[in-house]
Amino acid sequence: MEKYRDGQRELHCVFVDLEKAYDRVSREELWYCMRKSGVAEKYVRVVQDMYERSRTVVRCAVGQTEEFKVEVGLHEGSALSPFLFAIVMDQLSEEVRQESLWTMMFADDIVICSESREQVEENLERWRFALERRGMKVSRSKTEYMCVNVREGSGTVRLQGEEVKKLQAFKYLGSTVQSNGECGKEGKARRRSKKKKKKKKKKKKKKKKKKKKKKKKKKKKKKKKKKKKKKKKKKKKKKKKKKKKKKKKKKKKKRNMQDLAPAHTAKSTKSWLNDHGVGVLDWPANSPNLNPIENVWNIVKRKMRNKRPKNADELKATVKETWASTPPQQCHKLITSMPCRGNHWDFQAA
Repeated sequence: MEKYRDGQRELHCVFVDLEKAYDRVSREELWYCMRKSGVAEKYVRVVQDMYERSRTVVRCAVGQTEEFKVEVGLHEGSALSPFLFAIVMDQLSEEVRQESLWTMMFADDIVICSESREQVEENLERWRFALERRGMKVSRSKTEYMCVNVREGSGTVRLQGEEVKKLQAFKYLGSTVQSNGECGKEGKARRRSKKKKKKKKKKKKKKKKKKKKKKKKKKKKKKKKKKKKKKKKKKKKKKKKKKKKKKKKKKKKKRNMQDLAPAHTAKSTKSWLNDHGVGVLDWPANSPNLNPIENVWNIVKRKMRNKRPKNADELKATVKETWASTPPQQCHKLITSMPCRGNHWDFQAA
């Protein structure tokens, strides 16, 4: 087309469209074309078995129709159908087809080119006859004509007396062909497609960013929830430990019995006893002291009468010696004799 544009010569193109191309292929024609193309007989039989007793159903808004036989056309959605259609078209156009530049064919999209309008019209009629006598049909409404480097009074192309629609530009196999030989529309279309692609990419990027942000937010929320749960668990554990410690302290608390002497009832002694987990039994006022320790202190005092320590260190040493010298059997006797002792006994406070 560029050569014809540079040389300012006319080029006439007819874009042929077939009506329901796949649905109009005759089965007998298909077997004939396959054999003529040199396909082995075993493969022909395999395809015949695929198409034998084929049935279909029509689905609509109301429901489905009953099954009915399909005896014409190729299977829709089959991967083999385009290959079988190419074989059929190759055999049907064998007598009419010219060199690749003057005749181009891709599936059911056919382009016929020539330097003169009369020649194009004649070639179109030959193609129509070759296709329609074998079951195919050329569409009168969709078949279109275009002339590159149009001159005045070039006229139009006719198909069986009907005028073929004339165009200034035609989109063939995704690219736009213009009658003036330029590619402005194609360039615009490509730019538009690029812009659309860029927009789509930007939208995808934005969506991805949004998704990433959402994921990050979700992760942060999950982490916060986990941290909160961990803190709650730690707090619960600490509370449980404290409760256990308190229970243990309560269980371990020793019960001590002492009288109401000022040294025993002072705040400092009470706080010390609480801190060390030592419990004190209630002591009624003006009651006799039945605590065996009082007797032990009395025994220690008697032993220390003859000893006269000069300072505090000697006093501690003498107390330890006398304490260690008291036999455990004596303490045991004092403990066992507590029930026998009465109020008439007089005990001295330590």
